[in-house]
Amino acid sequence: MKRTAGIFFLAISILLTACSNGGTDGYFVFLDDRFYLSEEDIYDKGTVIGQVLSSDISGDNKGRIKVKIENSHQYLMTDQATFYIDAGRLYYDSFKKFGTPLENGSRLLGFTSEGALRWFKTRTLFSDPATVAARQAEVLSGRFP
Repeated sequence: MKRTAGIFFLAISILLTACSNGGTDGYFVFLDDRFYLSEEDIYDKGTVIGQVLSSDISGDNKGRIKVKIENSHQYLMTDQATFYIDAGRLYYDSFKKFGTPLENGSRLLGFTSEGALRWFKTRTLFSDPATVAARQAEVLSGRFP
């Protein structure tokens, strides 16, 4: 009887842990325009670092992508992280090399092309691009339920 109760409580603990991580596991990338993804993998310098979990477009053509980054690459997910799309693939990039680690569920600004990302970096050269990007991601997130 004690063994059955122990197994039961272990199973419940595992189930609760899995359920509590499932809802917020990942990050949200917001884009200012429609986008097309042909792959679910996320790349950084030719290496797969994560997967696209879901994506959608708002009524006014703004994009949202939920991403999950592999544990071995979590160190990349700081307040300096951003993403861009090229040829149907999602790529990781950053504004600066080091930053503050992000929590699961954080909102990031993404770009529909590498050129759009480079232009953003140029426009924000004399300010903090991560701060500007965080504000824009917050505004874009309001377009989604």
